[in-house]
Amino acid sequence: MASFRIAQINETIKNELGPILLQEIEESPLGLLTITKVETSPDMRQSTVWVSFLENKDHTYKTNIEKHLGRAAGHIRQQLSKRLTMKRLPKLHFKIDHSGEYAGNIDRLVQQIKRETE
Repeated sequence: MASFRIAQINETIKNELGPILLQEIEESPLGLLTITKVETSPDMRQSTVWVSFLENKDHTYKTNIEKHLGRAAGHIRQQLSKRLTMKRLPKLHFKIDHSGEYAGNIDRLVQQIKRETE
């Protein structure tokens, strides 16, 4: 039962963070972000928000995203509290989701193997 509740909370936070981050992004040079998943601890004190983004040639881009979201986490949480009626709103931690990069690397390797075996 608790895992179902956590799953509902994760989905609710994910859905409500989208518009908040969109507004936050308009005020900063972050670019296009996508929330890929939210993982809330069983005690509902912490939520890890996984975000992905369109790759930029600037290698400091990932660091900038993490720093900006880390600094804005309190403000984002405050905006989220206005949208949700929860007794305890989890503290937000933002992390970069590297699964898109990983999938892209695997795809490139498969294509390379195909070319080499032809």
